[in-house]
Amino acid sequence: MEDRSRILLRAIGNTIRKIREKRNMTQEYVAEQVGMTIEEFEKLESGNIKGITREELDNFINMINADRVEAEHI
Repeated sequence: MEDRSRILLRAIGNTIRKIREKRNMTQEYVAEQVGMTIEEFEKLESGNIKGITREELDNFINMINADRVEAEHI
């Protein structure tokens, strides 16, 4: 049985993937925008955050928020 932290990380990864897909963004595009390699971003979406920096996560959150605000003004 998986421990709670592993389940939580998978849930976070799934949420990130769903947000990206809902906004019709590719993994490559998001990775480039937040300063990650595609491999790092794939790991993030699978729930493996080892090696992912706080700055990269913050960049992702800021990018998603900016995209949401921009879409609201269209």
